[in-house]
Amino acid sequence: MKKTILMAALVLIGACCYAQKANVKKTRNLILQETPDFDAARAMIAPALTDEETKGLAETWYVAGLIGYTQNEKFNIDAMMNQPVDDNVKGQAIMESFDYWVKADEIAMTPVYDKKGKAKVDEKTRKTIATKMFEYYNGNDFVKYGIYLNDQRDYANAYKAFMRHLQIQDLPMMQDPKMQEKMPKDTIYDQYKYYAAIFAIQAEMHPEAIALLEEMKDGEYEAVTVCQFLYQEYVAIKDTAKYVAQLQEAVVRFPKEPWFLQNLINHYIYSGQTDQAIVYLDQAIEREPSVGQYHLIKGNIIANENR
Repeated sequence: MKKTILMAALVLIGACCYAQKANVKKTRNLILQETPDFDAARAMIAPALTDEETKGLAETWYVAGLIGYTQNEKFNIDAMMNQPVDDNVKGQAIMESFDYWVKADEIAMTPVYDKKGKAKVDEKTRKTIATKMFEYYNGNDFVKYGIYLNDQRDYANAYKAFMRHLQIQDLPMMQDPKMQEKMPKDTIYDQYKYYAAIFAIQAEMHPEAIALLEEMKDGEYEAVTVCQFLYQEYVAIKDTAKYVAQLQEAVVRFPKEPWFLQNLINHYIYSGQTDQAIVYLDQAIEREPSVGQYHLIKGNIIANENR
């Protein structure tokens, strides 16, 4: 009796696994047919993403990502034919496919050993995904979605969309030298990173904003503004040591920008560190001797200390 029950259980497990593998194939058919059914495709693939047998297959996650990719393609065709396009649904589709494909590549690049102990990596799937990811990059799909979200004042998701674009160059599947040549980290890359930081600031995502600004602060792109933003973000999280250090660095780096020096002087005055305030006031006077406010503030400090 027990043996019969065990055999029945094994048959059920095998049938479930077979069913989920079949669902992956059916999902692909649903999205590649003449009139794709994306909702049905998502419902069909969902169980395969959690099933113990199919969730470990790169093909499962690749097909899941193919849904959003194909839906995005359809929207692009609709736009060319002057048909209405739901920009939010279009953007969500590519965001979804990005995450699924990162997971697919993670599985595909994991070595599988045959009976002889030889390791094999699923390079075919990896190259297929890389090609499609490059299409997203080359078409600025995530950037366009981020701009749309910014217009909707959804700054947190605008940040996420721009970060998807910025992450493409660094994905393991994209490290082929020829592919990298097509994705230089140039001024445009810096510009997108700058916008991503602004979205994070607007969304009050302080750690995310600081991380991006710290990466950019020693570069040339919008250097003054980047350092100003970084100072303000450290002020927002009340990290006094960091914002003072940022001001001190900027005072040296940007001698023609009085903003940093003025904020540093104010910090030392309001924190009661008048000796330090005078040191930087002397720098300010040396740089801009005709600015009477510096002389007035220094005189007031000295007069107050002599009382």
